[in-house]
Amino acid sequence: MLKYINDKSHNPIQRLKEFVNTCSLLSLSTYTDLDLLYSQILSSVSDIPALNAAIGTIICLFNPLSIEKFEDLLGWEDIDTSLVLEGLNSILLIPEDRKKLVQIFHELFCNFIISDKHSNPYAIDISQCHTVMAEVCLILMATELVRCDGDIETLESTCCGILQYACEYWAAHLSRACISDVLLERLKRFRVEGLLPCIQTSRLSNHLNKVLRSCN
Repeated sequence: MLKYINDKSHNPIQRLKEFVNTCSLLSLSTYTDLDLLYSQILSSVSDIPALNAAIGTIICLFNPLSIEKFEDLLGWEDIDTSLVLEGLNSILLIPEDRKKLVQIFHELFCNFIISDKHSNPYAIDISQCHTVMAEVCLILMATELVRCDGDIETLESTCCGILQYACEYWAAHLSRACISDVLLERLKRFRVEGLLPCIQTSRLSNHLNKVLRSCN
């Protein structure tokens, strides 16, 4: 609540009034006070689909990424994540430095955003988020691993380091994804073009066990 009211880009008095008005709705709603506050914060966002895509990805990541790597991983060339998440500083750590990590402050917000209770208009399908991430990782590895040719230094520098994330967590995302024809096609292509280089790279960088454990 304090982070929401003290947001430097908004009038704190107006924000306090909004919060008080929100709390007054408690007796008329089945929402908890925290759910109402989260809804109030999210209501300021204009592009809900982009918001859901961004937050869904942040939640399902197994290792936090910077805004820079986040956009590279999703292929967001024409979307500024900072603008999509603008006004959400009370629930997200959004650093001005694009090379620093984006993180969520509270686990309860994750529970709120992935739940469809109360017909939550901001709810996301976490399985679908993992599906998107699995597809992204498979595409990235199928196209980029061959270029690395098992070179760890090249792996760490390629695509701003996001290839290493894909190699470590593709299986974890896949194990939590909704299987579809598109995903199966991505997997078949990866089996032909990227699986062997991925295994070789994993062995060289000593994280093959990590890849297997992340599927549990």
